[in-house]
Amino acid sequence: MIKYGILGAILILVATAVVATFRSSDPQVPASLAQATSFPSSDFEERIAALEEAVVEEREQRLRLEAEILNLKQAESNAAVEAVPANGRLAALVGEDGLPEDLQNIREQIEERRNAARGNTEERQLESLVAAGFDEYQAEEIIRQTEEMQMTMLNARFEASQSGEDFNAGEMQAQAVAEFRADLGEQDYERYLEATNQSTSIGVSNVLASSPAEIAGMQTGDEIVSYNGERVFNTNDLNRLTNSSDASGNVIVEVIRDGETISLSLPEGPIGITSGRGNRGR
Repeated sequence: MIKYGILGAILILVATAVVATFRSSDPQVPASLAQATSFPSSDFEERIAALEEAVVEEREQRLRLEAEILNLKQAESNAAVEAVPANGRLAALVGEDGLPEDLQNIREQIEERRNAARGNTEERQLESLVAAGFDEYQAEEIIRQTEEMQMTMLNARFEASQSGEDFNAGEMQAQAVAEFRADLGEQDYERYLEATNQSTSIGVSNVLASSPAEIAGMQTGDEIVSYNGERVFNTNDLNRLTNSSDASGNVIVEVIRDGETISLSLPEGPIGITSGRGNRGR
């Protein structure tokens, strides 16, 4: 307790001395401090002006730098947008024709593959035709004729679209096939269909009840090969003949059943079947 009392007395004495000092009516400022804070008025104004000018220059410089930074960021953003296509992949260098080089390479690769596939397809067709009994010259001629038919169809379709006329693709194709078939002959045309894995008969998948086919004894699984003495290879051939038959009375329809040829007598007109996949190729 005595110790705390002594400390309190000391604090009171110090506080009293400080108050007395501030209340002195004759304060004195050290000479060194007075000299340090006393400047000629002209020097003081010049220093203020110099500082203000420096502040202005620094602010202008900062504004220029900020504007340059914004321009650089904008340019970088635009370049990034142009460099990234819709799929999000970075674009490669641009080639001479203005396309990205990787896109050029892809197109070149696709074209090479198409050419290779086209060449392989023609080679396979040629080999199949030769295997079917055609010599190489005949096989090449057949391929040329089929390609000409395709091109004729494309041109006809284009001309019809340009002129606004109706285009019956089925009718034109049937006419072209009929001409091609007549040019080859029945036997060679059948060999061509076999070599190209196309139908050479009409498979009977269902015989309609009470139809001419059922009455004549046609069965599911039969393969129709002729109608009224004319060879039929597909449903297009059969429909053409049944819809335009000039025969009166009955016609002979030949079918293959269990490897044997059977002749059935039916009235002209629709025979009443639904067809499935007929015999194809070998």
